[in-house]
Amino acid sequence: MKTIRLQLSAGLLLLAPLLAAALRDNKDQIARARDGLISDPVEFIELTVSLAHASAKRLDPSITRERIEELVDMENVQRVFSACFGVSIPESSPGEAPEAGSPSS
Repeated sequence: MKTIRLQLSAGLLLLAPLLAAALRDNKDQIARARDGLISDPVEFIELTVSLAHASAKRLDPSITRERIEELVDMENVQRVFSACFGVSIPESSPGEAPEAGSPSS
């Protein structure tokens, strides 16, 4: 599984690809954030914490939302948000054939 290690001022955050459920549950807020339509910094941090928690929980099932809240701050929120997608973006675009040796669905 692809992972990203983010060294943040309050500690290390390990992220795994987001599951479909996390993307589905947050799709409207994600779209608004990607389009720059979330102007409330608290709303953006809450979305980022939700995504980072879902991502980190795949690697460490015991990690709490509170721990993620201790790691994410105004200085690193954009970096954490971007990392959640950087680790989750497939290597091939939808509709493209998987690379040779990749399992098919």
